[in-house]
Amino acid sequence: MDESILNTAFKILKKYSLCDSCLGRQFALLGSHMTNEERGKAIKTLLFMRIIRGEEIDEELVKVLARSNFKPAIDYAIANSINFSVKRCYLCEGIMDEINTLAMKAITKLREYEFNTFIVGCILPAVILSKEDKLRMEFDLKYAESMKREINREVGKLIQEKLGKKVDFKDPEILVLVDLSKRDIVISPRPLLIYGRYRKLARWISQSLWLCKYCRGKGCNECNWKGKKYELSIQELLGSILLKKTKGTKFIIHAAGREDVDVRTLGNGRPFIMEIKDPKVINIDLKELEKELNFKLRGLLEVFNLRRARREEVALIKSLSEVRKKVYRALVFVKDEIDEEKVRKIEENLRNRVIRQRTPIRVLSRRPDKIRLKKVYSIKVIPLNKHLLKVEIVAQGGLYIKELISGDEGRTNPSIAGILGTTARCLRLDVIDVEE
Repeated sequence: MDESILNTAFKILKKYSLCDSCLGRQFALLGSHMTNEERGKAIKTLLFMRIIRGEEIDEELVKVLARSNFKPAIDYAIANSINFSVKRCYLCEGIMDEINTLAMKAITKLREYEFNTFIVGCILPAVILSKEDKLRMEFDLKYAESMKREINREVGKLIQEKLGKKVDFKDPEILVLVDLSKRDIVISPRPLLIYGRYRKLARWISQSLWLCKYCRGKGCNECNWKGKKYELSIQELLGSILLKKTKGTKFIIHAAGREDVDVRTLGNGRPFIMEIKDPKVINIDLKELEKELNFKLRGLLEVFNLRRARREEVALIKSLSEVRKKVYRALVFVKDEIDEEKVRKIEENLRNRVIRQRTPIRVLSRRPDKIRLKKVYSIKVIPLNKHLLKVEIVAQGGLYIKELISGDEGRTNPSIAGILGTTARCLRLDVIDVEE
């Protein structure tokens, strides 16, 4: 070993008592294939060899090594009546002696989870971080690694060895947090994100849980003591099953737009991501889950194309829902009688037309009052009788279709009602296709 390393190590140990791990860590980047503890012990051994080779006893070196709890030096000092006192490691304050115990605590907690990948992080007391920086600067230690990095690595190695799980630095399923301020282990599973598409087969199912506006979920006369405005929601239908399956604590739905509670979503379905917080069961057979969901929710909801999702996809499906095309089918009542000329007039005035739409009156209480410009790409009107129309519309996401029909007291322009100069009302509406 380079004499300059030994000389630097001796200077450090003269001023500060360091355990084997903390000493070895100051030279960690000079070599590999050994732990910092092994490296520190090797450095102390080579320093001790100076004592053995010397013609005279170097009491200072003996005391320095014995003080750092190096056993050969302790035995030598006792045999030669050299007074010394073992001191706790200046840098880690004994933390490195607890790493194996904390790792086993983490392993015990992790046995409650079903997962494949993990990563380890740690929290160190601020005073130790300050000492670490001070030591590096004082002795110009260019090849040191941080205590955090060593702890993360050593705990991770033990978890891999005992549980057979893999470290994943990019997208781990579980974070194992070693809190050395409290000498505790915190297991934080990342939220489980499951992407899919749903078909809403029945009306009067809201997409997300809609709390009663009077009691905010507590239950009152207005909501028949249920705490919510609508009996069923897609969020609850899917979430309750997923929560039981994953042993999670909370569920959230993220979707590419939303349909009104009285609107069905058919065809190729609507993209969504279910987020499960704090799941204990992360390894799920999504094909089997799909079958289970479709069996239990038959007649209400159908899901397909389930797969694991990434966090960035949540924002993506929400942002794209405002620009991607959607296909709608509406049953429309028109007050005045309809003829072929009026049908042609509707199609000509709305085909490839940008619609100026102010926030609908019916949603003003929960949406900002602003003007949106949305495009109708195509429209096909099929008369069913003199007052009923079947209307198929291909439009940009975010366009309120009911108001495109009614005009919403002039807030949507142009509209079917405005073009015809009479009252028009949407009786039924279905979403037929949502562009991916």
